[in-house]
Amino acid sequence: MAQEMGFINTLDADRILAVCVVTEQSCGIGVILGAAGTGKTFAVKYFAERSDKAVYIKVDGVMNCSNLIRHISRKCGFEVPPGSIWEMKNSLIEFLQTNPKTLIIDEADKLFQANSIKRVEILRDIHEETAGNGTALILAGAPFIESFLSRRTIKENYGQIDSRIDYGYKTLGLTAKEIQKAISGMKIDQKAQKAIAETVLKSSRSSIRCLAKILARCFDIAGDEMVTTATVVQACNIMMM
Repeated sequence: MAQEMGFINTLDADRILAVCVVTEQSCGIGVILGAAGTGKTFAVKYFAERSDKAVYIKVDGVMNCSNLIRHISRKCGFEVPPGSIWEMKNSLIEFLQTNPKTLIIDEADKLFQANSIKRVEILRDIHEETAGNGTALILAGAPFIESFLSRRTIKENYGQIDSRIDYGYKTLGLTAKEIQKAISGMKIDQKAQKAIAETVLKSSRSSIRCLAKILARCFDIAGDEMVTTATVVQACNIMMM
């Protein structure tokens, strides 16, 4: 039977939470970068659930400017009136000026793709006009966001938002000690714990998500029995690791 890991108190998690806290307190802009599965989403959701102001907002690449404004508005509990993009943006700004939030934009990398600087500029405008009232902005996404932020071309000048970033963090990934601490109370023998840690660390998919998938497969195979190194080998073979 699978066993839940729950929140894993890693260095990455601690630093992501720290970025969220100081960004919210300063009403600034924070950026959290990391590969898929490294715990960004879990950590920012964990923060949002414990903050009175934070709103978790997952975005995607097919959103246009209008979609983005409406999506943010609804997550904040506000239905933006129909109108032009400029009118909708300013309606949201007016709402946030009296109802400040910490806007956590997850999978923000999807807004940076396909010549979509306008969507990023909308986020900057919203923050710029509402930070004085208490609104903060946190962007979480893939590491390549950093390369976009360095662009200074006529068509794509990200300098306006890059220069306004107050806090940032790039995830480092799990350590052997963190993995062993996370699974120490589970029905896994010592050799199997070591094998799981080694497998996660050497995998190209080394991440909390990778660890969770290996554990789930091991517990599926072991059932109510102790997970052994043989179980880990079988699980890895199934997962082609």
